Amino acid sequence: MINSNFQPVFNIAVWHSYFNDGVCKGLQFIPTSTTQQLVKRYGFLSRQLVNGLEWYANTTTPLPDYLNNIIKATGLMSFEFDIVTNSQLFYSYTDIDQNWIGQFLYNSKQTTLNQDKDTLQLTPTLQEGDTTILGKLTLYFDDLITLIKNHNTVSYSIQFTARATQWQYYIINRNVKPENNLEIKGKTALTFSNPQNVTTDNGEQALLFTSLSFITLQEKPVYKFDLVSQNKSSTKLSTKVIYKGLPNPDPRNVAIVKDITQLVSPMYVYI
Repeated sequence: MINSNFQPVFNIAVWHSYFNDGVCKGLQFIPTSTTQQLVKRYGFLSRQLVNGLEWYANTTTPLPDYLNNIIKATGLMSFEFDIVTNSQLFYSYTDIDQNWIGQFLYNSKQTTLNQDKDTLQLTPTLQEGDTTILGKLTLYFDDLITLIKNHNTVSYSIQFTARATQWQYYIINRNVKPENNLEIKGKTALTFSNPQNVTTDNGEQALLFTSLSFITLQEKPVYKFDLVSQNKSSTKLSTKVIYKGLPNPDPRNVAIVKDITQLVSPMYVYI
């Protein structure tokens, strides 16, 4: 944009607690046909970011006047974008009601101040129905004009939260020698149930450990658990590590048990 008249109109960043750095990758903001016509007529420029979008106007006119002129000339009142994702797992690792199918609708009239990121956080409306796209974004010119007059930079954000599930470890012992007094231990306050004898779907006998609370899914493991055997004698307690570094859940393997409110992440461990 060297030797040009481009001015920043707004920017938007998407954050997601599933990702360890908080940066939500894999979303794109695609101008609708109406907004594409504005791009062709007025030369707006967009820059896709790893987690969002920057939008520029090619003009030397002050932006409030420029946007008001567009309203008068076209009768249009907003920029509109379709939000799409290239991640097939987005609905698996995002905290969304399992019973809901639809789109996230965002617009500049529904915002709250995110002081941590110094942005206006867009608050979604959930619309049931079509899932061909993840959602839609509407930024009204009058909101942009007001913000530009008060702030040189207009920054929006969208925040998603990672799904939490109950973790289930199915311990399948294929050794001749059985292991007794098995427990799951970690360096956090998270704990697991006493083992239950169960039969897996493929007919194998297993010990099932279930987390006593819901644990948030993460892109990269942040929790470390070990399978140990605790043996007590008259003088001391000895701990033997049977399996060091149990796996963390894969978001592709989220199951529903009892009803739609109880989500579990089953994991099968062979010893």
